[in-house]
Amino acid sequence: MTGAIVATAPCEPVKADRGFRAPHLPALDLLRGFAILGVLWHHLFFKAVFHTGWWMTSNSPFAFMASWTCNGWLGVNLFFILSGFVLYLPFAIEQRTFAGKDDVLEFYRKRARRLLPLYYFSVILLMGVAGRFSAKEYLALLTCLFNFTNVTFMPELNAALWSLGIEIWFSLLFPFFVICISRISWRRALPGILLAALFVRLLGEASRSFSLGDYDILNPVKDSVIGRMDDFVIGMGIAALHARGYRVAHPGRVLILGLAALTATFTYADYCFSGALPPLSIALVNTLFQLSAVLLMLALLALNHVRCRPIELIGMMCYSIYIWNFVVIIHVAPSAAFTKHPWPSFLEFLSIMIPLTWLSYRYIEFGHVRQTSQLLPRPLSA
Repeated sequence: MTGAIVATAPCEPVKADRGFRAPHLPALDLLRGFAILGVLWHHLFFKAVFHTGWWMTSNSPFAFMASWTCNGWLGVNLFFILSGFVLYLPFAIEQRTFAGKDDVLEFYRKRARRLLPLYYFSVILLMGVAGRFSAKEYLALLTCLFNFTNVTFMPELNAALWSLGIEIWFSLLFPFFVICISRISWRRALPGILLAALFVRLLGEASRSFSLGDYDILNPVKDSVIGRMDDFVIGMGIAALHARGYRVAHPGRVLILGLAALTATFTYADYCFSGALPPLSIALVNTLFQLSAVLLMLALLALNHVRCRPIELIGMMCYSIYIWNFVVIIHVAPSAAFTKHPWPSFLEFLSIMIPLTWLSYRYIEFGHVRQTSQLLPRPLSA
C-alpha cells in the first residue's frame, strides 16, 4: 500500500518527569512555518488581490490549483492540530501524567507561562494606544472570554486573537481530554469527539444568527472551542501514533497524497464559501483538512532529512508573527493600499514586522533564555 504504516521501536517510557522537555522535531517547526505563511498570505491578499473562488470562471482544467491562493486561513487549523500534538506527546510517551491535582496545576502554570505574557503584553499595549473601545470589550479581552459572543469573537482591537482564545480554552480543557482518553481508550473516544465537533459546526452553520457579517469564514459556534476540539484531538492522535513508533513506509508517496488531499480541500472550501454548495457543507471543510494534515504530518515526521531552516525559523517565531501581523496590516499597510501599491506596501509591512516580531520572540516570549542560539533552528543531530 502507498501509505502503509510500519512500526519502529516505540519511545521508551520512563518515570514521569515534570521538568521533561519533548524531543525537538524539525518537522513541526517546518509545518508551523508553512501555517503562518498561509495566514500572512490570507491577511495580506485575501479580498484585496485574491477573493474566494476567483478562479472558478476559468475554463482551464487546472484552474482549481489556484484555490491555493484563497485558503491561507486554514493555517490556523494546522496550528490547532500541531498544538494538540505538542501538548500530548509528553503524555503519549509517559513522561508526564495527570496523576493528581498537582500535575494539572503544573500543566496550567507552564501553559500560562507560554501563552499569556505575549497575549497580555499585546492586549494592554493596544488598549493604551487605541483607547476607544468599550469597557465590555476590554473586560472580555482581559478575562479571555471574548470567544463567547458575536460582538467580541474577533476582537476589534486585534481580530487575529480569536484563535488564541480557542488555544487558551483548549489548554484549560486539555487535562479532561487526556484523562478521558486514558480511561475509555482512543478507539472509543475519538469517534465521539469527531462527531460532537462536527455536530457543533453544523449547528453553527444552520443559523445565520451566528454570522460575523461580511466575514463568513468564521462564526462563534462553528469555531468555538467545542467546534474546533477535533483539530486538537487529531493532533493528539498523531502524537500517540508517533510515540508508539508508527512510521509510514513510503513517506514520499504519502506526502504527495497529502498535497493532493490539501488541494481537494482548498477546492471544496472555495465551492462552499462561494455559495456553490449549501451552507452546511462548510462544516466538512475542517474534516477534510484534518485528513490532509494527518497525511502531511505522518510523511514529514518520517522524512527526518527534509529541512528548510528559514521556514523553520519562521515557524519557531509563529506566535509573535501571528500576534502582530494583523495589527500592522490594519494600521500600517491596509488592504486598500495593497490593491493600489502591492509591492511598496508589502515592503513597508516587512520593514516593520521583521524587527517587531524578532524583538517580541526574543525578549517577550523567551526573555528567560540566555543564549540566542537556542532560539534558532538546530541541526538535526541536536
